[in-house]
Amino acid sequence: MASKPDFKRLRKRLFPEGTDGLGSTTAPEWPPDLFAFAALCAEELGVYAEYAFNAGWDTEGYVFDNAHLAEVTRLAELWNSNLFTPEPIHEAWNRVMNAREYRRDWRQDIMLMLAVADEACSGVGFQPPAGGLGAYSHIVFQALAEKQQGIDPGLPHLPGSLCWQVPPSVLCVQPKTNTPSVGCTLRSASNHLAVLPPSSLVATSGLYDFFYDTATPEIYTLLIPFPYDSRVATSIPSRTPTIRRTVSSALPSLGWSAAD
Repeated sequence: MASKPDFKRLRKRLFPEGTDGLGSTTAPEWPPDLFAFAALCAEELGVYAEYAFNAGWDTEGYVFDNAHLAEVTRLAELWNSNLFTPEPIHEAWNRVMNAREYRRDWRQDIMLMLAVADEACSGVGFQPPAGGLGAYSHIVFQALAEKQQGIDPGLPHLPGSLCWQVPPSVLCVQPKTNTPSVGCTLRSASNHLAVLPPSSLVATSGLYDFFYDTATPEIYTLLIPFPYDSRVATSIPSRTPTIRRTVSSALPSLGWSAAD
């Protein structure tokens, strides 16, 4: 563990043009940007793996108690309601930026920023239900629709990254669909956002159906044979009852056997 963490170095690495693109050093106003910073700090310093953030059986030493979770939810809802970074997050950011030694208080601040930014992005990247979820899920979904139609969405790194000011050459942030229930990794510390390597190592893309009828029971299936010979892999819309027949018909050509 580093005795004197250099958070300003990490900030400059993630925000070469400032947190607002104009040289600002204050807390980011865009939740995925704050998530990227907090996740990078947690990863590089191993904060996510510390006892206080994992020992759910310890009622005295565990940080993520009911009061903490309620505060995370409150701040995330506040962020979605007015689209301004909540003041407690600015205070946590400033404490981290001014940290001069390895102390527990700023470690809690890092995990608070990560949790609030993650919760503020509930549903981001997926079609939000009518009147449901927060503002950011609607903003991102609209941006993805505009990007797919060739319109500049204002988020320059879509669909490879949800970030606004964090360059994809450093890291990417993507929507998340699954959180491991076991294991002590950074992946287990978030529910809605995930950190990916730079776009030079992992490139992501997506094709979104923005006119999807939720009343129609369709599932989109991508069949990829091992070892990843995609000549016979196809992405097809199939109604649920025909999925088994579609998969079974493809198996012989792949050298597989159908298993009930």
